Amino acid sequence: TIVSANNMIAKTFISEEIINKLHVSDSANVIIGEKTFRGKIYNLGVEVANTQDNKNYYELHVLFPVQRIENFRSGQGAMIEIPNL
Repeated sequence: TIVSANNMIAKTFISEEIINKLHVSDSANVIIGEKTFRGKIYNLGVEVANTQDNKNYYELHVLFPVQRIENFRSGQGAMIEIPNL
């Protein structure tokens, strides 16, 4: 996957129950520290990535724009918020 230097991808795991309500290109917010970035769902996992408490979890990727001055690192913590869920 090639992504512009002006974009980043936030990744998380979501339950089967939630992933079935989402679509690629749905709006999503990425919150890092006190900053909120508006993005879009870029990828919805199709294979189980994790199992916990007898529930299946899938990967969710959100693409969001950043300024070149942002100093984020791979693996840095972020929160993904899906409006209307």
